[in-house]
Amino acid sequence: MGPNQQNGNEPEASTVEKPGVSSAHLADLKKTDALIQRPTILSPDTQARTLPETPEASLMPEKESTGFGKITAPTRPWSPVTLRLWFAASLLSFMLLGAAGLEVALHFSQKDNGWKVSSAASATNGILHYVYTLPPVAVAMIVISLWAWTDVDIKRMQPYIDLAYGNAPAQRSLLLDYSNKHPIIVSFYAYRHSHFVVVLSSLLVLVGLAVQPLAASLFTVKNVWWNGPNLNVTNPSTLGLSSTFNNMTAFSTAAGFVASKVLYGLQSPNFIDRDWAVASMEVPRDAIANGTMFANTTAVQSTANCKAGDTGTITSNATGVGFILAGTSDGCTVNISLLTNASLQYGVDVAICPNAPADPFKPAVFWTLNQASPSDPPQFALIYCRPTIALYNVAAQVALQTGNLINATKTSNSTQPNNITDPNGLMGGRAMNGVAFDLTNATTFAQSRAQVAKTALTAAIVQQASNSDGGLPNQIQTEGLIAITNDIYELYLSLVAKEIYFVPADSILQVATKTFQPRVFLVPLTTHILAGVLVLIALSAGIVHVLHHHARDLVIIPRQPGTIASAAAFTARSNIGDVIDGNIDEKTLIRVLKDRRFRIDKSTGRIMMEGEEGFEYGAAVPIDRRKSVLRLLSGDTQR
Repeated sequence: MGPNQQNGNEPEASTVEKPGVSSAHLADLKKTDALIQRPTILSPDTQARTLPETPEASLMPEKESTGFGKITAPTRPWSPVTLRLWFAASLLSFMLLGAAGLEVALHFSQKDNGWKVSSAASATNGILHYVYTLPPVAVAMIVISLWAWTDVDIKRMQPYIDLAYGNAPAQRSLLLDYSNKHPIIVSFYAYRHSHFVVVLSSLLVLVGLAVQPLAASLFTVKNVWWNGPNLNVTNPSTLGLSSTFNNMTAFSTAAGFVASKVLYGLQSPNFIDRDWAVASMEVPRDAIANGTMFANTTAVQSTANCKAGDTGTITSNATGVGFILAGTSDGCTVNISLLTNASLQYGVDVAICPNAPADPFKPAVFWTLNQASPSDPPQFALIYCRPTIALYNVAAQVALQTGNLINATKTSNSTQPNNITDPNGLMGGRAMNGVAFDLTNATTFAQSRAQVAKTALTAAIVQQASNSDGGLPNQIQTEGLIAITNDIYELYLSLVAKEIYFVPADSILQVATKTFQPRVFLVPLTTHILAGVLVLIALSAGIVHVLHHHARDLVIIPRQPGTIASAAAFTARSNIGDVIDGNIDEKTLIRVLKDRRFRIDKSTGRIMMEGEEGFEYGAAVPIDRRKSVLRLLSGDTQR
């Protein structure tokens, strides 16, 4: 031995160049080797503890190194937070409970007809709209991001799992990286490597992408016909013939309104709807916004019963000026003398009937004559109307915002005592025709109002016919004038009935209210799909966790991978550095490692390459038992 050998130092390397190794490179290696402080040789007992004879022996010894400190077996190997039992159980339980909660919430959404929200929140824009639309999206984002986090850790641990089972090729260990690829691409490569847990985990990430859009469309707002509070309102009128009907005010104003409605499109007055006149009542407009009031009250239904006559003729007067209109209908006759040759003439009269009722109760006859030019034959129409009235108890719907009568549905005949249907009363159950009046002892003003009523009413009928398709001539020819007359006359009768068939009263009426209320609903289809997706992810994720837990039983990772320091630590004191260099490119790195196999040191978590002593057991040989890089290259086999 030389002096250096007697002191326990390494012998100098041979200066003879080895094939493929330059003397310059050997010189560099000598310098590197000189910087490494060699550990002392371990005793045979220590070596026996370090390298067991069989794989079943303990592989967790404490190793001494004077150059790099102690390398000890990890007492608490590193494990990702997402793969720990408490985290996995919490996440999967939350998914299952969330799916069950969605189905329960859907049940109550349908049972309770949604949940009330403010009108501002029901809008499709504005900040309040997001009060109920964003929380489900936020929850879905958190849940799916937690699973994505779990998926990242599963992919990150896969190379170490393969290393733990040993004899792992570089493509499935050192060169494997799933973390920087799209889940679809990961699924493809993982399937090729038979990493089926990674395949399933990546597919669950893709399925999870559907959760957020489903959560965004989970709720919808509908305007629901909702019961409001019951209210007590004043009912200021009851059935009865007004004692002031003879002043003709009700008739003239009703005819004027009808004429204005035809010309200007006015809406019907409160408590009037076509043939219905409902008893007035207080309208609590401030009770609820945009609501409807439902009241059981009394009403008068006026029916015009207009139709064409059985016969009708027009002849010229004997004087040659004017015409004579004559006709019959159901035994009643009419004979009207027109004293002018005007091209357009119209009016209303009463028919003479066999039972000879008083003029106010006789059938009304609306007549129209139209002659385009003196050379054209005149057109004429005789329309007979026999109005009737009926008193009913009705279910009335009144708009709270406007007081307009929306609808009246009869529930029963009215049995309330009154002087309208009383056989011994003035009317005897008959309807006034509103065009012929008993003006005995009437004032001049009353007589004028009666004439205004007749003129305005007939003018409204002709005006409406003129505004219709084809104008007045077409309506006369096609008998469309009958329907126009019936509608306008019926409205006129209802307006009159509202004023003369009700008398003042003072009673309290209980009414119900309803309104269109904005309410939030769970969308059934979306809820079922979202709940199903959550259950699918939870159950599949549970399978992933069970399989992955079983697969990583042999994995001992003493530190968290990912940093440059941890990467260096994993390959420290391994002969991996003998085959790679820091300045080689990626293609060369793959070429150098592709035919080599690796495993992880079960005692320290260090990565070993095939060829190292102890590789077959998965336990590292003490560093003093490995030849230095310099001696491997120089061919020196001495210690």
